[in-house]
Amino acid sequence: MKAGTARRTAWGLLALGVALVGGGMVLAVVNRSAVVQNASFVLIFLSMAYIGSLIASRRPDNAIGWLLLWTTLAIGTGFVSDEYSKYALVTNPGALPGGVWVAWASSWAWAIGIIPIVTFLFLLFPDGHLPSRRWRPVAWAAAAALALVTVGGMLNPKMDTSVQVKNPIGIEGAAGLIDSVIGAAFTSLAVLGLLSVWSLVQRFRRASGDEREQIKWFGFAAGLLVGWLVLSTIGQAAGIKLLYDSELNTVLSGVSFVALPLAVGVAILKYRLYDIDVVIRKTVVLGVLAAFITVVYVAIVVGIGAVAAGSVSNRFLPIVAAVVIAVAFQPVQAAARRLANRLVLGPRATPYEVLSAFSDRVGGTYATEDLLPRMARILGEGTGAERAEVWLRVGEKLRPAAAWPPDAATRSEPIPIQDGELPSLGPGVDALPVRQDGELLGAIAVTKPPSEPVSPEEAKLLAHLAAQAGLVLRNVRLTEELRARLDELQASRVRIVAAQDQERRRLERNLHD
Repeated sequence: MKAGTARRTAWGLLALGVALVGGGMVLAVVNRSAVVQNASFVLIFLSMAYIGSLIASRRPDNAIGWLLLWTTLAIGTGFVSDEYSKYALVTNPGALPGGVWVAWASSWAWAIGIIPIVTFLFLLFPDGHLPSRRWRPVAWAAAAALALVTVGGMLNPKMDTSVQVKNPIGIEGAAGLIDSVIGAAFTSLAVLGLLSVWSLVQRFRRASGDEREQIKWFGFAAGLLVGWLVLSTIGQAAGIKLLYDSELNTVLSGVSFVALPLAVGVAILKYRLYDIDVVIRKTVVLGVLAAFITVVYVAIVVGIGAVAAGSVSNRFLPIVAAVVIAVAFQPVQAAARRLANRLVLGPRATPYEVLSAFSDRVGGTYATEDLLPRMARILGEGTGAERAEVWLRVGEKLRPAAAWPPDAATRSEPIPIQDGELPSLGPGVDALPVRQDGELLGAIAVTKPPSEPVSPEEAKLLAHLAAQAGLVLRNVRLTEELRARLDELQASRVRIVAAQDQERRRLERNLHD
């Protein structure tokens, strides 16, 4: 499809979707349907439709945009059909034609909108193609199950709608068979949905660079949605109506569902503009703290309160819960931060392990040109820095000698040293001088994002590494100076030989003349 055609088609489908949901909202107001629930639905619908049109218009070769548009159109059709049939058959009977047939359409339109999101979104994200050919059977099976659910909904005499009417084309004698087929199809869709999620996990494991960052965005939003669903389930089991049967639940559920299409749009179109790792870390910390507070409150106020029902001491249970939360807050917060860092950055060595690894590298027999890169790597992996550098003093200048990660371009400009003090190595760079017997030999430096400055523990680790690096930098500098002297001697020898050759040729010309 040409770019202009794709653009017009995408925005045209968006306009159609807005028209559908707008008509549905007008009918919902007239029908006096639940306002908050419908408002949440509209928020989810419009965000998904707009993100789908953006992706489809800018990346027409990516099937994700068209999938989102298909979903919103199908769900929008189901929404307006449901409200139309309610008005035509209940609110104002006979005022609008075709109420039964429109109710019939609404009974299966939802399925063709929701089911593809459960399967194909995970299979196709982020580039709009299957991870490999071996996933084609899963895609075909999902399409077949979707067809069975749709056809079953069309022919089932029991229609799942908000109005009680008979299916105009329902097969009464086959109701049991149709229910069995639909049940089997939904069971297979559950399995296929899990396989689709596994395909994305496998894709993430093999991915690197941009694709890995895109999947992180999607996984972050999916995690929010699943987390809220789990919290609602716990609230329902504990009898906390605020978490499962309230307007707050409706609003937060809507926000959780909206996060998914927004994350998809950011991942495909704008993922380079934002640091998802920072977002994930902060969200994990907040989520763990929220879960901790909820569990403690429920366990003490609800649990102990149920055991000690009727006791006067029940009035003090909220105070006890608050005290427990206050005492345990700092340790839980520290544990949540460690968990978040482990989830985002993977296993990170403890300061003791970093120092031990550094001592092993120093004591090992490594070539000079390999020792400083290993040192930069230990520094970067131990602090989780975006960039780690080792600087070496040569004469009265500091020169960059090694950097980590490997694809980080090593700066080539030397920085002058004044009065034997460490100069600034650039904005946002945390640097420590490396000295031995009071002499400045170089520096170690890390660069971290502004949202995650160097922690006191990391600062202490840097100080220990700088204290141990003096001997290494001195030996490296001596080796470099020796190489420089050898290079000078070699250059001097070349000059002497060249001068002798030139003098010999001059004498030969004089004798010839």
